[in-house]
Amino acid sequence: MEALRKLGLSEYLIRVIDDYLRDRFLIYETTMGEMRRKLSGGAAQGSVLGPELWIILYDALLRLDLPTEVILEGFADDVAALILAYSYEDAQRLACLVATEVNAWLKEHGMALAKAKTEVVVLTAQRWFPSPFRVLVVDQHIESGAALRYLGVTIDSKLTFRDQIVSAANKAATAVASLSRLMPNVGGPMSSRRRALMSVSNSIMLYRVEVWGEALKVEKYRRKLASVQRRGALRIACAYRTISEAAALVIAGVIPIDLLEFERKRIWEARRDGQGSLIDVKTREREETLTLWQERWDTEEKGRWTYRIIKGIRDWILREQGEVDYYLTQFLSGHGQFNEYLHSMGIRNDPYCQYCPGVVDSAKHTFFDCQRWSEIRSM
Repeated sequence: MEALRKLGLSEYLIRVIDDYLRDRFLIYETTMGEMRRKLSGGAAQGSVLGPELWIILYDALLRLDLPTEVILEGFADDVAALILAYSYEDAQRLACLVATEVNAWLKEHGMALAKAKTEVVVLTAQRWFPSPFRVLVVDQHIESGAALRYLGVTIDSKLTFRDQIVSAANKAATAVASLSRLMPNVGGPMSSRRRALMSVSNSIMLYRVEVWGEALKVEKYRRKLASVQRRGALRIACAYRTISEAAALVIAGVIPIDLLEFERKRIWEARRDGQGSLIDVKTREREETLTLWQERWDTEEKGRWTYRIIKGIRDWILREQGEVDYYLTQFLSGHGQFNEYLHSMGIRNDPYCQYCPGVVDSAKHTFFDCQRWSEIRSM
């Protein structure tokens, strides 16, 4: 009620909310029948107003009078204190001050600081900084770690986001493995439905990518996520595992993970700077992404047979009809039941066509030159 009054809410609305929060009961079934328990604290759980009332109350915590070197950021009941310090002593003094002030505010409002969940990480490139860094939180010393997890993002002391990328790749790989069981190469869902299912893995890998996405400019980090995305693309296209990453993504119609990241970052920045409606910004940035993907595809060294068939990525992925499957993918990739490919895999003794003596049986030969299929080609 005090927080509502500080907002300048009318007395009439304050009385309405006061009445709304009064005489609340938790009703639950037991073996002894229905039980009732009066609620004397906490937010109005399950109500439309609950989140708003919590924000109104908690807002005062984020407005505590703290030194200018300290910024409090909050989401729900998860608060991060960002502290700028130029020496070990200043960092320790400010960290202890923040912990004391926050704990005092929480106690005043009937809450308590969860010491067991409090984490500290030191973001610095200085090698001389003592490790671990210790902070006194109420009556307990907390030592800094190599990284901490905040709102689903793992932040390490060097801001490389390596742990975040590894964690996202592992989670996405588990999802891909589970979904793959529903997608045999022969039979199963159509490629469009496979693509929708596999978008789950992209969502996992791109969570909060606006924050850490710049790390994907480091090739080893990009490959970590790209290898998982490639597995998903192989399932979408019903392809052999020997197909290159570039060709698999094109055939499956899946935008490379790093280009998706850069697109999301550009969308976030454009929306922040007020450069148009969300729909307009997304449309413009998707066009930019397709252009970058096309440039990459034009200069790619692998998957050149696929490039001869699918030169224009925009036309391919924006087509209104046509599904790829196990058989069509063999033609588009050149990896399939062709003697040249089977020979390279050690399955056949020679790469030659059984109908055309001395001629290598490749995808090109089978579909465009082989005399065995000339009548079918002319139909």
